[in-house]
Amino acid sequence: MDNGNVLLDGIADSADTIEEKKSNGQQWHDKRYSKDKGYSFWLSVNAVRMFPRGTELPQDVPPLYCGYMYRIANMLQNNTNMVVKRYCNYERPAHVEDIAVALGISNRSCYRFLKDMKQKGIIKEQDKLYYVNPIFFICGKYLSWHLYKLFQKDLDHFLPSWVIDRFNGDDRA
Repeated sequence: MDNGNVLLDGIADSADTIEEKKSNGQQWHDKRYSKDKGYSFWLSVNAVRMFPRGTELPQDVPPLYCGYMYRIANMLQNNTNMVVKRYCNYERPAHVEDIAVALGISNRSCYRFLKDMKQKGIIKEQDKLYYVNPIFFICGKYLSWHLYKLFQKDLDHFLPSWVIDRFNGDDRA
């Protein structure tokens, strides 16, 4: 920033405030990290967030697909970023057919869309479940260990080194 402030964990702070936070060291970091929940990712809350600061969808994503991603963002499960189908108070993993209905497109077009998003690293499929990269959209306050491991290559560029160390030091399989 031009006014002498810098960005620290998504919050603009003066140099004095940063020094205070650094002097608190581990205590300040512990407020943002939970072994059970993960890392409190930027300023997210229990809603879908987009992060426009250099994390917008790639330029080669067609505008129509950007609209599809907006709709899919509303299908994300809290703190997992898994694409889900919702019924009243019940959620289940969304299948291609569910996603196609939500987007108002054919199954064939949906497969094509998902294939393109997977190639661009925006969506990952694991065990027939679809997850959205939290760099582009995140639902919930925490970045879970599982979500970090799925998108580790992309996330390591955005996360503080102490968070990366904690995730990598976690002995989950």
